[in-house]
Amino acid sequence: MVLAMARPVRLPNSRHPYARKVVPAPLRAILGRTEFKRPLHGSTSAEIKRLHAEALAEWETLIESARAKLAGKRQSMTARQIEALCGEWYRAELAEHEDDPASSEAWQGVVDALLDRAEPPADEYRATAEDLTEAEGLWMSQGVAVDDDTVKRTARRLWQAKIQAAKTLGRRAAGDWRPDENLARFPSPEEIAAAPSSKSRRTTGPKPLPFSELIQARALEDRPPEKSREKWEAAARSFASVAGHDDARRITVDEVRDWKQRRAAEGRSQKTIADGIATLRALLNWGARNGLLPKDNPFSGTAPKLKKHGQAPRDGYTDEQARTLLAAARNEVGWKRWLPWVLAFTGARIEEVAELRRRDVRQEGGVWILDIVPTATRAGKTAQAQRMVPIHPALVAEGFLDYAASLPADGPLWPDLRPGRYGSRGSTATKAHSRWVRGVVGIIDRRLAPAHSWRHRMEDQLRIARVGPEAHDAITGHDNPRNAGAGYGRGFRGMPDELLKELRRVPSPLPPIGPQQGPVAPAAKGAWAKHRKRRRRPSRRDHAHSDPVAPGDSRPS
Repeated sequence: MVLAMARPVRLPNSRHPYARKVVPAPLRAILGRTEFKRPLHGSTSAEIKRLHAEALAEWETLIESARAKLAGKRQSMTARQIEALCGEWYRAELAEHEDDPASSEAWQGVVDALLDRAEPPADEYRATAEDLTEAEGLWMSQGVAVDDDTVKRTARRLWQAKIQAAKTLGRRAAGDWRPDENLARFPSPEEIAAAPSSKSRRTTGPKPLPFSELIQARALEDRPPEKSREKWEAAARSFASVAGHDDARRITVDEVRDWKQRRAAEGRSQKTIADGIATLRALLNWGARNGLLPKDNPFSGTAPKLKKHGQAPRDGYTDEQARTLLAAARNEVGWKRWLPWVLAFTGARIEEVAELRRRDVRQEGGVWILDIVPTATRAGKTAQAQRMVPIHPALVAEGFLDYAASLPADGPLWPDLRPGRYGSRGSTATKAHSRWVRGVVGIIDRRLAPAHSWRHRMEDQLRIARVGPEAHDAITGHDNPRNAGAGYGRGFRGMPDELLKELRRVPSPLPPIGPQQGPVAPAAKGAWAKHRKRRRRPSRRDHAHSDPVAPGDSRPS
């Protein structure tokens, strides 16, 4: 029987033929796809055949590399071979952009973005998951399956090569066309395919399960945030440094005990030790559930028991401390001006507030709210954390709605708060706000958490105002199911107009600043007035609760 040769195919509604190749099922997790597909932009049949052959050859190289990786035939490449590979990337990058390099400012922006991915000094650079995938892909395109150490070293050197290329193209854009000195430092491209180094290894006997493969397998299923994956990797590296291996199938209880004792001798806290054990215990439990590891988990029952006694670790701000902080914020601009006020009158977590977008400040049922919803960088602590928090009258009187109205509709609520390493403004806000509270305002009491003490204060203020438990939890985003009926209906989380009646019971520790500075946004002013007109007349029950009036909020007599 004669097998049909692969040929270009025509897809529905496509102008060009396509090259296609199915990825064998066992290799799909490694290559991250079920098939390869590429349009063939050739003007003649001969050119289309050539492009088709090149695509098939390239994909076959990747498939062979994936087969080698699956079989454990992974090589450890030398520094010279890594440099040669990065040099090949460097030459291709210059060839693509050098003739028309755009502006030097644009390339300087690329350099700055690359440098921002390393905490100073630059030696502290740590590759992201995308960096590692790109580095491994470069080797696979050469037909070589490399080990994890080679991938990490390649990712770091490739990062440096990207900075060098961006600087060279920036000089070209500025009119400097002198010969590139970087080219001479890279080894010849032929050395990429040199004979495998003496460190090349093949797996013999029962195949081990390195932590890196276990973590990769779990990440493919759970899709965790990058921060969580790095936490798994850090715990695995720490354990392997004591056990002398990273094979999850060889771990013994004695090795876990040795690791625990080593960390205690290094001065690690009991909580840090317990967290590390819990991280690896959960990782091995996942492996056992998926048939990769035996069910007996050597980390089970080995974590130190944490002692819980003494005073609560966190207090809420007193009225005097709250006045000091809010008055200091009035002298600031941007996020420093408004974030403390939002924390004070919502009791929200700082990560929730930091991730707010301009469009999350909106009206619902005639009431201005902060719409706390999951985002790409923050999924939310629980499902109950998603809620509509009414904007307190004190915030309205302070001019917060004017601030929000001045921002682009599709942008962040805090444009001057730069995203952190994982793309979240929450981590940046936590550190920057803490430095402001401790260093600028001067509140250094360690029983107070710069941001979270606002949350503790709001809890107490809601108790003092006799706010009911369901409305209480709807404001703060806590999950305290009390009975089956709690799961029926929208609940207070979906009734911001009703929730505002409860939140306005919380008084402001500061008097209002006086007449509104500058024009009030028409929508904000009209909506607030409309809401106040719709309020019912106070009942006897209201007077019995001695409902306090927030500063700046008058009521009908």
